[in-house]
Amino acid sequence: MKHFLLAVCVAGQLTMTANAMPTDAELEQSLQGNPEWRVNQAEAELSGIEADLQQSSPHEWQTGGTLQQRQLSTGGSTGEWTWRLERGWRLPGKGRLDRDIAASMREQAGYRRLDGVRTLKEEALGLWFDWAEAKARRALLVRQLQEYSQLLDKTSRLVRSGELSQRDQVQLQAEMARLQVQERESDRQEQMAEETLAHHYPGLMRIKDAGLPTPEAALPGEERMQQILLAQPAVKAVRSQVRTDTLRTDRASAERLPDPVLGVFTARDGLPVERVVGVSVSVPLGGERRRILTREAQARLAQTEARQAAEMKMQEHELDQLLAEVRFGLGVWEQSQQGLQQARQSAAMAGRAWELGEGDLQEASLARRLSLEAEDAELRARLRLLRAQSILGLRGGQA
Repeated sequence: MKHFLLAVCVAGQLTMTANAMPTDAELEQSLQGNPEWRVNQAEAELSGIEADLQQSSPHEWQTGGTLQQRQLSTGGSTGEWTWRLERGWRLPGKGRLDRDIAASMREQAGYRRLDGVRTLKEEALGLWFDWAEAKARRALLVRQLQEYSQLLDKTSRLVRSGELSQRDQVQLQAEMARLQVQERESDRQEQMAEETLAHHYPGLMRIKDAGLPTPEAALPGEERMQQILLAQPAVKAVRSQVRTDTLRTDRASAERLPDPVLGVFTARDGLPVERVVGVSVSVPLGGERRRILTREAQARLAQTEARQAAEMKMQEHELDQLLAEVRFGLGVWEQSQQGLQQARQSAAMAGRAWELGEGDLQEASLARRLSLEAEDAELRARLRLLRAQSILGLRGGQA
């Protein structure tokens, strides 16, 4: 029996298995069932239509005419009519600006879509890690319960044969009851995490018998972090917005010179009948409204430039926090590994001491509990580090 207890004390050295981490392609595919992803796609489509509208001419062909009956002073009457066809013509410089604005709008829409996808991927990955952690922690407790159940069966037989005291059996029963309570709580947490993940990203609900990867020990350097910062879709989007608003300012200034309206007309007039054919040219007279529109475009550009600085600062802060989380997580994980190794050694020594009659079951059981807690701490530290590294990896994948 004592040899069996020693085996339980060192059983924590078995490799913990859990879900394999989702790939970027699987994350991308899982988004398609999410309502926010559909909103993101619809916004991108709408932005494309708005760009097409910006590029098209604001002017349309217009036609009209008049028909009248003239009563002559000499008696009688004559019919008269006029007909015209005209259209406003966008000046060449304005057309070029409109095309440039449309191209910048499409570019900005693409970056906004990528930023929305990145946000959803991070959310999906976070929910997956919540589920993976709950599942792995429950698996750890289930394994411990199975080991203690086998130990309790053997203990009961040894108590009946008189080789162990009733106190040893009661002590093991109490320890198993504690683990059962923890397992029930862990089961509920796993169910909640699974329901949340299945509701938002059902495509990530998959189970593979593969160990969690070992976290990377290397940290990205300052130059690499700067590359990641400049490659963020949100940063590129606001830069594109600055270009768009700069072009809009130039467009508003150009609009102070109105577009001409050119047309042709024909008419039947007078008695004797006269036929008239001609061309017409008209130019709107610019007023205060056009000057106000120019000032509005300039103010909007200044606002966008300020937003660009704020976005850069916010993105830089988020990346700094991610890097700090990875650095902190590495330290905690390394400490948890050392603590787990020491706890396992302590559990093995306590079990061996009891086997040799130099210790009691209570000491061996306490050492095993500490070993279990150390294993749980290492698991949580590893998952926390993997979560931070995975999110930083998503950000870095844009570079």
